[in-house]
Amino acid sequence: KYIINHDNTRKYMINSLTRKEIPLSYKGEILYIMVLNFEYRINNFIKKEFSKYINNDDLTHDQLNYLIFLIKSLGEMGLQDAYNSFRNACKNKNWTIRAIGAKYLYKYKEKESFYFLEEFLKDSSWWVRKNAALSLDRLAYEGIDVL
Repeated sequence: KYIINHDNTRKYMINSLTRKEIPLSYKGEILYIMVLNFEYRINNFIKKEFSKYINNDDLTHDQLNYLIFLIKSLGEMGLQDAYNSFRNACKNKNWTIRAIGAKYLYKYKEKESFYFLEEFLKDSSWWVRKNAALSLDRLAYEGIDVL
């Protein structure tokens, strides 16, 4: 939690996001660490990066890992304006992306979230089903009714 409380460390991490020699998956981890340290000022950057990759079906392994960290970062922030990004993640063909989306949907109490979570309980991937059930459990009575 204390890794970026120092200004020089924060500047180095932000600078790392623009360096081409750093793999995308490492950049994703950097973003995630920044979000865990309440660096929500990078919200717009994360949403912009997310939109570059979410509709691409031919992601490399590195790009997929980067996208996963972007979704996790948006999910940790739980900001309401990120809900559209989660809708896109929930509609993705890749089960890993759907699973990460399902994990954080409990933070968005939109009616459509319940629909996605209910549908995810029937998903072919056990990880998607598990994360959907855990999200519904976190929604207390509203989620238990769906279960």
